Amino acid sequence: MFCLSIGGYSQVQIKVGPEAGFGWSTLTSKYAGERTTYIGVNGQFGVGAEIKLADMFALRPSLMFNSKACLNTDDLFDNGNTTITLNTITLPVTAVLRKEFRNSSNFFVGFGPTIGYTISGKVKDDSGSESLKFGSDKDLKPFELGINGKLGFQFKNNLYLQFYGNAGLNNRSTTNGGVFKAHDVWGFGIGYLFGGK
Repeated sequence: MFCLSIGGYSQVQIKVGPEAGFGWSTLTSKYAGERTTYIGVNGQFGVGAEIKLADMFALRPSLMFNSKACLNTDDLFDNGNTTITLNTITLPVTAVLRKEFRNSSNFFVGFGPTIGYTISGKVKDDSGSESLKFGSDKDLKPFELGINGKLGFQFKNNLYLQFYGNAGLNNRSTTNGGVFKAHDVWGFGIGYLFGGK
């Protein structure tokens, strides 16, 4: 645990440890007036942290590898199987209000921004699969922006459980008039923080 003195009156406490999660993911696209919705699963793992600024306030950032695989909902009851898979490095930074109890466990809830960078992806259908290319003049823009939320409980031994969600904000399409909305995700996570009393 690292402690920094601020004005001689308070301490910033930083705890870091592994974090993982699993849940659902959706994305929407619109090309040539045709709207398509995809739904599927997401899994993520990486490093989480708690930066305690005050008894009732903290930052809970995470650096995660997130993999999402989504199926075209038009194919759910047909014979098609068009899926999009995206592998993204995400950095959600969540400002949380926290309620600390006498045994040092705490309940937390908060919101904050998310930035992500997609490192690989592919589209797969009945005819085969094709890798996606990322860039301003490629298949998709690599960056995604969103707003995240977390609701969780941290036990006195620094193990924590949380529900998380993220709403994608930016259009990642590189096509004139096209829309490819950044992913919406929600799920359940678990982590452990090293440090503290």
